Formats: sequence, structure tokens, C-alpha cells
Amino acid sequence: MRAAKALSTLVLLSVASLPALAHWSLVSEQSDLHFVSVKNDVIAETSQFTRFSANVDDKGKVDITVDLSSVDTLIELRDQRLRDIFFSTEQFPTALLSAQLGADFLDELTIDEPKALDLELNITLHGESQTVPARLSVTKLNSHSLLVSTRSPILINASDFALLEGIQQLQSIAGLKSIEPVVPVTGVWTFKVEH
Repeated sequence: MRAAKALSTLVLLSVASLPALAHWSLVSEQSDLHFVSVKNDVIAETSQFTRFSANVDDKGKVDITVDLSSVDTLIELRDQRLRDIFFSTEQFPTALLSAQLGADFLDELTIDEPKALDLELNITLHGESQTVPARLSVTKLNSHSLLVSTRSPILINASDFALLEGIQQLQSIAGLKSIEPVVPVTGVWTFKVEH
């Protein structure tokens, strides 16, 4: 009897901890990724990427792939210039981001209680790799859903990714006085567990 009780307790504990140990995948239709560009010192415009994927594996490793050709500024000509001149998507079609959560981070989450997460985000963009700080909020919506959002913008500096020449070209073509090289990036991402 005692052995059977111990076995049933072990099974319950295994099932209860399964979501934290499982693979989490992005729910694209409930996620977004935006950035803000500033031109002529005072004109700020919000744009987005419409195609990106992300997952968190059972060891807490986060991997994000952004399809740079999906840049959407609401102006097709500008989108094309960003693809061709700035991102050079034929040569560098994606941006890759990765990070490592703490080993017990997912286990420590409580449903509907946001938890702050500060980590180093490794970014590979335009053939260059850099590490930038990211301040996130993670909320466990239920046993099979996570909501991750930026607590403050992630700042991407064009000079860190060999993108200054592209900025200068865009500035010249558009007849602008300036384009700010530091771009704030924000996002909200929903993940679902996969067993």
C-alpha cells in the first residue's frame, strides 16, 4: 500500500513538472516584434517584423529567428529599401537571437504573477554578433502558456552590426538630415508548451 502511494505521488509530481521541462513554441498570431526609428531628430516611426519564430527548450535555452524580409513600415518603397540597402536580406536573410534562462526559472513561476527577468541577449545580425542586455517580464498564464514581454526597449546600435553605411545610404536617398543609429526594440510573445 505504501509503495503504491509513493508511486502515485511520483507520477503526480512528474506530470505537474512536465510543462517546465517541456519544449515551448511561439504562438505567432499572439506575438509581435516592433522597433522605432527616428529621422531628422524629431520624427519617430514605429515598424514591425511580421515573420519570426521562437522556442524555449527543456534546458531553458531561448532561440529566436527573425525573417528580415518581413519588415513592415506601412510604406512598400521604404520596406524594399530596408531589405535591399539596410539589412541586405539576400546575403543576410535573418537575425538570430539567443539567451539562456536560469535552470529553475520556469519552475519558479506562479500563474498570473509576472516575474522580472534580466538577461544577456546574443544577437547575430548582418554578419556580426553582439551581446545586449534585455529586461523582460514573464507571466505563466496557465500550465501550458507563457507570456513574455519587454519591460523596457532593447537598444540595438547599428554601429555594432556594421549597419552604419546602410543608414548613410538610406539617409542620402531619402534626403534626410539624420537617421538615429540606436533603435529601440519591443515585443510581446506568447508561448505554448509542446510535450
